[in-house]
Amino acid sequence: MLQKIKPKWNIQAGKQVSPTGAKGQSLVEMAIITPLLLLLFIGVLEVGWAIRSYIVLLNADREATRFAARGQYLDFGQTERADIGYDFVAAHTLDTMSEQLDFDVLSEDPNATLIVSHYLVDTGKPCADPPCNDDCEADKHNKNGGCDCSTPDRREEDYPFDDMVLHPGMSGYEYFSALYGITRTSQLNHTDLVAQLKEQNDAFNCALNLKDPSVPWVPNSVVAVEAFYAQPQLLGVPLVSNYFTDPIPMYVSTVMRITADRGSGGGKSSGVGCELLPIAVHTDTLASLAPGANVDNIREGTGSGNFGWLRWTDDTDAIESNPNSEEYLAEELANPRLAMHDYREPEHKDPNDTAININDWVWGLTGNVNSNGVARTELERMKHETKVYRIPVWDVAEGTGSNVVYHVVGFALVKIKDYDLGGNPKTISAIFHGWTNEACPGDGH
Repeated sequence: MLQKIKPKWNIQAGKQVSPTGAKGQSLVEMAIITPLLLLLFIGVLEVGWAIRSYIVLLNADREATRFAARGQYLDFGQTERADIGYDFVAAHTLDTMSEQLDFDVLSEDPNATLIVSHYLVDTGKPCADPPCNDDCEADKHNKNGGCDCSTPDRREEDYPFDDMVLHPGMSGYEYFSALYGITRTSQLNHTDLVAQLKEQNDAFNCALNLKDPSVPWVPNSVVAVEAFYAQPQLLGVPLVSNYFTDPIPMYVSTVMRITADRGSGGGKSSGVGCELLPIAVHTDTLASLAPGANVDNIREGTGSGNFGWLRWTDDTDAIESNPNSEEYLAEELANPRLAMHDYREPEHKDPNDTAININDWVWGLTGNVNSNGVARTELERMKHETKVYRIPVWDVAEGTGSNVVYHVVGFALVKIKDYDLGGNPKTISAIFHGWTNEACPGDGH
C-alpha cells in the first residue's frame, strides 16, 4: 500500500518544501511539450517561407503580364511562335525574380512552367444607334445626343455572327500561346474568360461610343501569363513535410488588356482572323500585278448567269436566311466575318471542312439574285473606307447556275475603289494590295 508523502516544512524559512519525487515534474512537462513547440515553430517557418515564395511568384507574374501588355514586344500579326516575341516575356519574368526563387523555365532541366497566352475578342457593334428624341431624358443632358449605354435602348442583344473570338484553344490558333519549362496544361477556362471579355468589350465600346460616336469599335485584346512552381520546403522535417507536402505546388495567373499592338491590331492583321468579301476574282486577272495597281473588275464569275458573287454555305438549315437570297448577300457584304462562322465546303468536296483556305471550294451565287440595291449600299460605304479586304481568288470552276463551285488558290488584299452595277458588264474596281495565303486558320486544308 502506497504511503502518502506529506510535505515537509523548512522551519527556518517558514516555507513548504516539495517532496523528492516531484522535483522533475517541470522537466518532464518541458520534455513532452518541446517537440510539439518545435514542430509548431518549424511549421510557422515553412508557412512563412511558402507565403514569401508565393508573393515573389505572384509579383513576377504580374510584372511579366504588364510587360507583355505594353504591346511593344509581342507581335500577333505573326503566326510562328518564334516570331511573336514570347521569349521576351519569359526572360523578363526571370529578370523580375532576381534569383529570389529557384525558378527555371529556360534551361534543359527546368523546374517550373510559364505559359503566355493571347485572347482576342472583337464583338463588333455592341450598341444601337443612340435615340434622339424628347422621350430620351439623357438626350437633354448629353452633348453627343446619346442615351446612357446602360439602358436597354442602347445595349443590343448579342449578335454572335459579327464576333471575332480567337484564343489558343481554337484549332489553328495554337500559336496564340507558348509554354516554357515543364509541360503542364493551362488552368484558364477559355469559355468563361471569353464570356467575360465579350461583356467587357461591349460595355467599353458602348461607353466610348456615348462619348464620341465617330470613334470606331475597338477589340478587347488581352494577354494572360500563368506560372507553375513547386516550392521546396525550407527545412524538410519529415512530420512537417508529410503534413504540408514537400514540395508545395504553387500556381498564379494574371490577365491584362493589351494597351497597344505592334503592327497587328491585337491579332487583326492580314494573316489572322477570317474576314472575306463574297467576291470571286480569277487568278489570271491579278497574276502579273504589283501592289498598288488598279484592277478594273474584281467580280469575275463563270458560266451563264453567274456574275462572281459567293455564298459561304449551301445549308439552308444552318443559317437564318436562304444562302441563295439577296438578303444573305447583304449580310455577307455588311459582315465579312460570316466567312468565319458560316463556311461549309460543298458536300461533294469535303463536308467536314468549316474553315476556308487554299485548295478549298466555295459556292457561287447566281446572277438571279437582284443584288443592285443591297450591294450598292455596302460598296458605297466600302469605297469611302481605308480598310483593305480579302477576297478569294479562283482558278477553275465546276457546275453551272446555283450549283457552281470555285476552287480557291489564294486570297487577294484589295481596297474597294468604285463600282458600276448598272452597266454591262457590272463591275467592281479596286486597288490591289498584294496576296495572303491564309484566310481562316483552322479546320481547312
